[in-house]
Amino acid sequence: MREISTRGLKKLIDSKKKFILLDCRGIDYYLWEHLPGAMNIRWKYMEEKAIRMITDKKALIVTYCDGFTCMASLKGYKTLKKMGYKNVFEYSGGTADWNAQGFKTIKNPKYRIAENVYRFPNQVFYDEQVNSYLIEEDDFILLIDGPQQLTDEHEDFILYFDKPIKVFMSHGPTAGETELLQKKYRAKIFLHKKDEKNEWLTIKPDVLFEDGYEFSKNLRVIHTPGHTRGSSTLHDMKNKVMFTGDHIEGKDGKIYDFFKHRDGTEGDIKMRFENAKRLLEYDFEKILPFHYDIIPKKAKSILLEFIHKYS
Repeated sequence: MREISTRGLKKLIDSKKKFILLDCRGIDYYLWEHLPGAMNIRWKYMEEKAIRMITDKKALIVTYCDGFTCMASLKGYKTLKKMGYKNVFEYSGGTADWNAQGFKTIKNPKYRIAENVYRFPNQVFYDEQVNSYLIEEDDFILLIDGPQQLTDEHEDFILYFDKPIKVFMSHGPTAGETELLQKKYRAKIFLHKKDEKNEWLTIKPDVLFEDGYEFSKNLRVIHTPGHTRGSSTLHDMKNKVMFTGDHIEGKDGKIYDFFKHRDGTEGDIKMRFENAKRLLEYDFEKILPFHYDIIPKKAKSILLEFIHKYS
C-alpha cells in the first residue's frame, strides 16, 4: 500500500500540482468538515461513482477519512486499486491528524453550526425542505426533530459518538424516523405534554416535559405554543442558538411570515406571535427551525424587526 504523511500531503497541496483529494466518508461528515480542495465519494459507493467522477485511471488520487481509527480511506483506496486506478495513495492521518498539525479545514456554517452542533443535510417533509440537528453533550447526544430520512450515512454519524441518544421534538409532527432510533438504539423521545395527543404524532414519547425542562445546564426548553399546543423552543445558551421548530422559521434571510399562511388545524396566530415576542427576553444569535431556512446570524435583530412590523 502507498501512503502519504500529513506533511507530505500539505506539501502536495501547496505545490498546486493537479491531483484528486478524495474524502471517503459519508456526505454528512464531508459537509460538516473536510480538507481544502477535497471531493467526496463515500467508500461504500466508490465502485459505482468513481467510474463516472474520476475518468482518468492514471490520475493522482489521495484518499482520506477521519484518521487512524477510521477505515473508510483504506477501503476506498483498495476499491480504487481493484478498479484499475494506477496512482493512488492513502492518507491515514485524516482530519484528526490534519487538525492536530494545525492545518486548516473547511467547515460549512450551514451544516457545522458550532463545534458541537450539526445539521443533517437533505431532509424533506411532504416535499418541503426541513431541518434536523444534532448536539453533542458530555454524556449524550441530542437530536433536534429527528431525521426525516435516516440514511445509513446519518445513522453512522449518530453512532460515531457512542453515547446515549435523546430526541427533542419541537412539536408533534416532527418524529421522522426516530421510531427506528427508539427501537433499534433505545433512543429516548422527549415531547411537551400538551402535544401528547397531537393529530400528527406518530410515535409514543418516552418523556413528556413542561416549560423550563433542562437537558443540561446549557439546554433549556421554552414552551412557545401557537403553532401547536405543545410547540416548544430549545435554547442552547452556550452557542446562543434557538431551535424553534415551526414556531419561528426563516425565509430568504428574514422571518417566515406566519400571518400570511394557514397554520394547521390547531394553530393560534395571536398566541404564536405573543410567544415570538417572549423569545426576545433571551440571548441568542441564530435561529434553527424545523421548516425552511436557518437564520445563522443576527437572528434576534431580525426577529425584533418582525415583531415591530405587527406591534
